[in-house]
Amino acid sequence: MSETLTQTLARAPLAAAGLAQGDALPVLDVSATGISRDAAATLAALAGALFTYAASANSSGNSTITPGVLAMVHTEVTAVTGSGSTTRIMILATSNAPIAGASVRHRLTLPATAEITIEWRNAASGGTLLTSMLTDGSGDDAVAEFYFDGTAWQFLRFTFPANA
Repeated sequence: MSETLTQTLARAPLAAAGLAQGDALPVLDVSATGISRDAAATLAALAGALFTYAASANSSGNSTITPGVLAMVHTEVTAVTGSGSTTRIMILATSNAPIAGASVRHRLTLPATAEITIEWRNAASGGTLLTSMLTDGSGDDAVAEFYFDGTAWQFLRFTFPANA
C-alpha cells in the first residue's frame, strides 16, 4: 500500500537531530505528468543538489557558469590562461531558472599575465554587465560572488587577491 507524503510525515515526522547522512527522507516526486508518488532521497543526495561545484578552464572567449537546477550555492573554479590585451566573458546562466536567493561563488585562478579583462554578465555574452576586473600580472586569484533575485543575477562582492 502506498501512502501520500502528508501521511508519511504524519506517521513519522522528520526530526533533524535523528537524521544521519545516509538516511532516506521523503520528498515529493513531480514528473511531467504531475505529482505521482512519494520518493526518497538521502541527505547526501539532497545536499549534492543544493550545493553544487564545477571546475572549468578559459584560455580565450566566453565561459558559462550553470548552477544545478536546485542549487542554492554553486561554487565554480575557473583556471584562466592565455595572453594579455584580451577580454573574457563569464556568463551566469539563467536557463535552469535559479531559485531567488541562490548564490554563485566564482574563483578565478589567474596567470601572472597583465591586462586580461574579465567581465561577468547576466544570462548571455551581451547581457547586463555585473562587474569586471583587469589582471595585474601578479598571478593572485580572485573571487566574485553573485546572488539571484528571482529574475536576474546581481553582483554581491569581489575579493582580489582571493587569499587576502
